[in-house]
Amino acid sequence: MTVTAAQVGRDLHLTVEGVADPFVIAPLPGRVGKALTDKYVEFSAGGDASGMEELLMISVDGGTVADDGALIPHPDLPNYQRIAEELSLAEAQDVLLPAFFWQTILGIRGVNIYLEAGGGDAGGVKALWALLEATAISPSRTSPSSVLETLTQSQASTRPTSTRKGGRKPGRQPLDRLRRKRA
Repeated sequence: MTVTAAQVGRDLHLTVEGVADPFVIAPLPGRVGKALTDKYVEFSAGGDASGMEELLMISVDGGTVADDGALIPHPDLPNYQRIAEELSLAEAQDVLLPAFFWQTILGIRGVNIYLEAGGGDAGGVKALWALLEATAISPSRTSPSSVLETLTQSQASTRPTSTRKGGRKPGRQPLDRLRRKRA
C-alpha cells in the first residue's frame, strides 16, 4: 500500500493506492491548528490521550476551538467517515497522521517527513521530532524518560555501549602483554 501526497492550491490531496478518489484535506485556521498541535504534543509527552480521536477528526474535516479552549470537531465528518468505511487500520493511519501534520506549522514538510520515513509508527516518530524541533520544544523537557524517549530508543538502530573504568575490556590479557608488564 502506498500513500502519496500533493498540495493542490491550499488543500492537501492524499491518494491511497487502490482507492479511486483522493482524500482532500482543507487547511485549518491558525488558532485551531495551534490548539491541535498543543494537544498532540501533550498526548505525545504521556498526557491523557482520551481526545486523540477528536484531534484526528478535526485534522481531516475541521473543527473549532471553544471559549474554554476545548477542540470541537465539525458535526459533518465526510473524510473521517470515508476513511473508516474504505480503509484498513494501517491505511487509515497513513491518511490521518499526514493530515494531522499538514495542519501543524510543518505543513507539507511534515507530510513528506512522515511518508518518506515509511509511514506508520516510524513516520509518526520522525514527524513528531520535526514538530517538536519546529516549535522549539525540547523533547527532554517535555518527556524525560517517557513515551518520546521510549519511541526514540525503539527506533534506534544501535544500542549504546559502555567501557570499564581505565578503558580495559573485561577478561584476560593476551600472554604477550602479560610478559611485557612483568619484565
